[in-house]
Amino acid sequence: MAIAAENAILGHPATRSGGVTSMPLWVTLLGVRKAKELLMTSKLITGKEAEKIGLVNYAVPEDKLAGEVWKVAKLMADVPPDGMIILKEALNTHMRILGIDAEFTYHRQLNALGRVGSTGSSFNLDAMRQRAKEQTPKTE
Repeated sequence: MAIAAENAILGHPATRSGGVTSMPLWVTLLGVRKAKELLMTSKLITGKEAEKIGLVNYAVPEDKLAGEVWKVAKLMADVPPDGMIILKEALNTHMRILGIDAEFTYHRQLNALGRVGSTGSSFNLDAMRQRAKEQTPKTE
């Protein structure tokens, strides 16, 4: 579950620095085309847009965020624990069968190579922050 404020700024600016570790989740949630668009451009989006494309379950006004999170948490807490454990395990096993663990291992290895390879010197936290600042969408 993911709940964001409508004016939250979401994205993956680490791509500009060679970071790709979370990519398997983006592909799973968004499909290859949308994941490529957002990851290859380091485009930042609002919570409202993230809800529209399925990156988050809900986007709510910022002042209602905590209340919405508690509402969903209470609904989840009302599910009998044994049922929740089985459901969570079934969903996680489904992802493992699809190869999510292998994908994360592969992407961690790519990240390590990026740090020591020819592009490793490009990892710069200040540059990543500057890029995020430049690309931050204006919210209303």
